Amino acid sequence: MRKTLIILCAIVFVGISCKNKTEKGQQATIQANDFREKAEQGDKDAQFDLGRCYHSGMGVEKNYEQAVHWFHKSAEQGNARAQVLMGHCYLYGEGVGKDEEQSTYWFRKAAEQEDKYAQRILGNFYYNGRGGVDRSDEQAVFWYQKAANQGDYGAQYNLGLSYSSGRGVDKSDEQAFFWFHKSAEQGFAIAQLALGDFYLNGLGVERNYEQAAHWYRKSAEQGNAQAQWNLGVCYAQGKGVKKNRLKALNWTNKAKEHGFSVPNE
Repeated sequence: MRKTLIILCAIVFVGISCKNKTEKGQQATIQANDFREKAEQGDKDAQFDLGRCYHSGMGVEKNYEQAVHWFHKSAEQGNARAQVLMGHCYLYGEGVGKDEEQSTYWFRKAAEQEDKYAQRILGNFYYNGRGGVDRSDEQAVFWYQKAANQGDYGAQYNLGLSYSSGRGVDKSDEQAFFWFHKSAEQGFAIAQLALGDFYLNGLGVERNYEQAAHWYRKSAEQGNAQAQWNLGVCYAQGKGVKKNRLKALNWTNKAKEHGFSVPNE
């Protein structure tokens, strides 16, 4: 009797799940049609939303060419989000041929409207000399700073790297620490690793093994192999944590499982 009841419950739940999926699909289709009606009347926000529907296959069959068609219409009217996605599509060849210069064109349009993601990407293009622009560390820092000031964690990390290496700005461990900390607080694992290194070595901040271990753990728990190894070393040496051989082995083994190449092996 119980087995029969379980089977009947399972059938009911599957039926409800299918019904919910069907209803969501119908709602998505209705919404896409609503976006289309407004988009065809020239509404730039609806054009962007319809482009996203085509890009993700939400309420319509996925079609990158149609996505680009509507993103372009919206972007031409000054929609910064659409300009970002035009940059994305040209960068990765979605619905159009890959064209980094066109990608830069659209990311710049959005960046000039203070879109922080576009500002970071534009900074990356200048940092690496991509997208039809000459490499310029100063321009990279200019755009990273703009995005970082708006709270973009990736730009904050990149700005920290610039200060750490002295690329495009005067080298400053204090400023590097400041921006790594900003990024790390937002949960960016690579910045957390960098912050751990700065605390471990007393760069831009007073040396603090406890804080080093704290930030290595934050990063390690997100799967960063280098941080896992570093945390294992902290446990092996008793730096910032109580020495514990088993925990040291646990973290160093995790690092190896994630592809960490052990020094001198």
